[in-house]
Amino acid sequence: MSREQEMSSLPGNPGNDRGDTAHTSTGPLRIVGSVTANGAPQNSGARESEPSVQPRTTGPTREQVLVRCLVTRGALSYTKQQGGQVTVDDAVLAFDSALYDRKMSPTSPEFDDTFDVDLMCAEIFRVGDVWASRDLLCKALNCRASCEGFTTKIEKNWVGCNRVGKPTSTRGYAGGELKCNCTLHITIKALVKSRYERPQKLGNTTVKYEYRAEWSQPIELVDNDKAKMRFNTRHGGDCRPGRQNRIATQSRSGNYLKKIPDQTMFSLLHMFEQNDGCISSNTIKNTITPVWPKHKSMTKHDVFNIKVKIMKLLPIFKQSNGDFQKFQEQATSSDLLSGIDDASSLNDDEAYAMASSAWFEVRNSLGGTREDAVFQFIDYLKLIQARAKGFSFKLAEDTSGKKKTLLGVLWMTATMRRNFELYGDYISLDMMKRGLNTLLWPYIGVAMYDNMKKVCLACEGILCGEQVDMYQFVATFLAENAPARPLSDVKIVAGDGFFNQDMIHDFGFTMAKFLLDHWHLHDSGLTQMFGKAGHELLKGHLTQMIQAESEERFNQVVKAARELLQSQKVRNGETEKAFETFVSQRESYAQYCLDRTPGNRGLHGSSMSEQGHSSALSFLNDGKKDNSYFAQPVDMISKLLKRQKHQTKKTDALLFGESQKLTVEESRLKTEPDTRANKLLLLAVQKLGLREYERYKGNLLRTAEYATEYVKDSVSDEVTCTIVRSTRHPDAPPRYLRKGERCDCKDRIAEQDMCVHEICCDGFDEDKFLPRHLRRDCVSGSLEGWSPPESSASPLDEILESNEVIFEPPAPAKDESQEMSIDVSAAMGDGSGDPDLPEGYLPDRSAIVKPLGKGRVQSVLSTAIASYNVVGVEKKFQISSLVLQMEKLLTNDSNSMVVESGGRCLMVPSEHMQRTQKKERLKSGKEISQQRKRKQANEQMQKLSVSVQNKGLGQIVSGKLQTAFNGRYQIENVMPTKMPHAGSNYNIRANAKQRVIRCSLCNQNHTVLNCTRRKAMRMSSAEYVLTTKEPNTELQLKARLRVMPLGEITTSKSVMSNLPKECIQAPCIIHSCAETHTGRNYEVSFLRKDADLSRMEMYNQIWISENEMFKYASHTQKAKKYVFDETITITNQTHRTLVPSDVQQGDFGLPGFGQVM
Repeated sequence: MSREQEMSSLPGNPGNDRGDTAHTSTGPLRIVGSVTANGAPQNSGARESEPSVQPRTTGPTREQVLVRCLVTRGALSYTKQQGGQVTVDDAVLAFDSALYDRKMSPTSPEFDDTFDVDLMCAEIFRVGDVWASRDLLCKALNCRASCEGFTTKIEKNWVGCNRVGKPTSTRGYAGGELKCNCTLHITIKALVKSRYERPQKLGNTTVKYEYRAEWSQPIELVDNDKAKMRFNTRHGGDCRPGRQNRIATQSRSGNYLKKIPDQTMFSLLHMFEQNDGCISSNTIKNTITPVWPKHKSMTKHDVFNIKVKIMKLLPIFKQSNGDFQKFQEQATSSDLLSGIDDASSLNDDEAYAMASSAWFEVRNSLGGTREDAVFQFIDYLKLIQARAKGFSFKLAEDTSGKKKTLLGVLWMTATMRRNFELYGDYISLDMMKRGLNTLLWPYIGVAMYDNMKKVCLACEGILCGEQVDMYQFVATFLAENAPARPLSDVKIVAGDGFFNQDMIHDFGFTMAKFLLDHWHLHDSGLTQMFGKAGHELLKGHLTQMIQAESEERFNQVVKAARELLQSQKVRNGETEKAFETFVSQRESYAQYCLDRTPGNRGLHGSSMSEQGHSSALSFLNDGKKDNSYFAQPVDMISKLLKRQKHQTKKTDALLFGESQKLTVEESRLKTEPDTRANKLLLLAVQKLGLREYERYKGNLLRTAEYATEYVKDSVSDEVTCTIVRSTRHPDAPPRYLRKGERCDCKDRIAEQDMCVHEICCDGFDEDKFLPRHLRRDCVSGSLEGWSPPESSASPLDEILESNEVIFEPPAPAKDESQEMSIDVSAAMGDGSGDPDLPEGYLPDRSAIVKPLGKGRVQSVLSTAIASYNVVGVEKKFQISSLVLQMEKLLTNDSNSMVVESGGRCLMVPSEHMQRTQKKERLKSGKEISQQRKRKQANEQMQKLSVSVQNKGLGQIVSGKLQTAFNGRYQIENVMPTKMPHAGSNYNIRANAKQRVIRCSLCNQNHTVLNCTRRKAMRMSSAEYVLTTKEPNTELQLKARLRVMPLGEITTSKSVMSNLPKECIQAPCIIHSCAETHTGRNYEVSFLRKDADLSRMEMYNQIWISENEMFKYASHTQKAKKYVFDETITITNQTHRTLVPSDVQQGDFGLPGFGQVM
């Protein structure tokens, strides 16, 4: 029977219509049970959970028939080492790799996935078989590797998977460990060996021989029972063949680098020599990518290794003198595009491949000259505009001369248009002045922040320079292509010192406020305004002016700065003029002015532009920090459009995650009690985005700190005004919310949503939120103001926008029958009608969205299990899919791996799991028992009442002594020579903790409240207790020192201007105060911390300067320091005068005084 006849007679083959099924198996055969050493199945019975299919003994299986077609067997003769001739009748002479690829390669149209690869390989590679050579064996194994997805390895006496062996590397590779205990290990033995004379050492005349294996001669497959690795034809351990496995193992083994075709290396070497020994990374990527498998990504390590290979092959290239034939004789080549890593996948996105082909078509349409390349980007943009929905672009042209001059180009996609409609109330204008294209035109992008504080663009482009007319062109382009948001609706335009308020108004942003970027101001703006000397002089004042949070504070700093400028010996008129100009521009930088601007969102400038420039620069340079990008305009535009696509995909992923969290929160709220707060949150979670909902929830929780009053009209009895007062801060002014007006608080102005005051008044009102606050599931586009071109659509529509834009359809009419029934009027109430809450219910006090609780998850799963048998088949499939997802989510594959041993699969901890465990030795059962008893004894000892001991009282504890004697406890009625032992019954008296009480004033054994000396001194003086816990007391003392009544100095002693350390830390008495030509001086006495508070002899009634007095009053320690002021007179009259008549108590804060007896 021929091979074609055998293949047509395969069991289950459509060509076999004999109908004889008695001798064949029609399904894929997989033996379940133990496995012999040679990989062949051993019939050991079927498992209960996975019934086995026993092979028919009356006929060959499908795998065996295919193997007969693949392997050519016949007689083979070879010469043994001793010289005898040996003939093997059933040796493997050839292997049909083409047939194997047709049947087993996933890319082949004849691919049949019903074949069991393990059974086929067990039949191909059998212990005891003789093969014509090792190369033939490797050829057969390489066919399996390219189709199944692994890399082969050839050692001295075995071939197999290159993941055989235990993990030994300590580096954390992205693809994981190369060695992972794989068991695919085919042991071989050379049947022919050659004898060679071993080189002799000097002075040694003995001839010795050595034998080397001839692997090009016949070999035998053997199995050694004593070897560490047995013969096995199956993968094991943590090895999982597949596309990613082959890519990772091929990369780690260096095959991609070793097998680069000679033509490609010859081209790279030629470019390297032409460019004087330089070659860029982009050149290497563009040259290598077509010859590498499509699923192999080019990394920076690959680029480096290729450069190293270029340097190694450079001498060979120079010797060939440009002759490829000579170069090919010394270099190696191989075909890389033949494995599973190059196979196409149904999940591959081919949009970029189509866009690239269109891009190259446009580039090559004009011949590719340098002059034509300048204008190719116009053709490229026209092609996109004609076929991509929502795409617009405009050329900046100068028509003042005889010929039009091209000055730049701007473009806008549908997603950019929608971004401007949602987030265009705060925009930033700036140009990135870097040479990124051959025209040296700066990049510009109108940047904004979305609701997740991620950068998004309204439009972008390249213009000839940072000029006023170029920014005017940008504003005009926005007005023409995004009419849904007129320029008058923009509230803030941020930028650097190039702009001013009048310029922004002239651009068309008539209602916008210009904001100077704070970072640019501090970095270089202030230096440019005032010069280096003026900036150094006014640096502190200018910073305070920018950060001023009130107009009063701003005017104070301005006054101080003017006095500083006027006090200079040589006044600078230019600096003073620049300062007055800077003061007049306060609306563009002062923080208090920015806080009053609607929609400021808590930002301080044009940080979104800087982030947008950084993102564009990083993408153009493929993630590298240094800028090396320089290309034609068409290349730059193509890559910027890809960046927009990339950003849209990232935003879609974030929005999807937020939508899932809001869905969980909505489900949780539906199970909560029907309170007013939960009703409002349920309304909000269905409408708002995640961050807006969390902000609303936080404000709703704060409403408990406010009280609401209503003012009604006397005629119509309608509420005309709502007064919201803070119960936490009663002194705070109330908020008056009149009907139809919005709150003017700082939070509401910044975010333009509902603040806590409006929630107290209205609950939840969707009309008080902007469109950017509402919930989104993905990035959408807008066609408002865009008119489609006359040409019809083409497949290029899908290239640029189909995966990126989802156009929002017009809002359909609401079907009230489909909406969830929520009593809005009840939700807007004051909460008095809330139902009785269940016992133990605690409302959520956190504004963060949380996942479902354990009880809710358990309830849902129990309901699903109970109703599983009664649902239909389709729902069962859906539930099964969800269960498998849960199983995959909860299973941590990184902590375990599968190991096959004796035909059984075991889950053992992975190498990573073992490395992360604590390195503790194993303990015996006796040691564990002793530790348990010791722990129980310690727990019993800890039952002693610590609070009783802290009060200074002892206690008696009776019980059996479990452990050795502890010195903390005392044993009653026990002789000192007789120590207690474990198991004895004793009464234990716990020692009381003797508290040492010290007065913080006199350091005696009593509290400061019971200090008699302190009480006596408070009878005739005012007391100030200085400590860092009460900083107000220090301020009160300093205020008193400034207004203390003046007297005369009654001594001729000099005034001390430097107090010693012992005086700084000691209490003191202030006797009087006097005025001299040097300022105020104070008469004080410093006290010792003894029972009588006696005065220090050297420092009794001494005079100290005002600076030293204030230095003493500045207390920086936690320990208390007492100051007694005797300048306050206290009499026994009915009307007591505590301060002089010329001093008001409101001038300084007075602490409590002692009572007059």
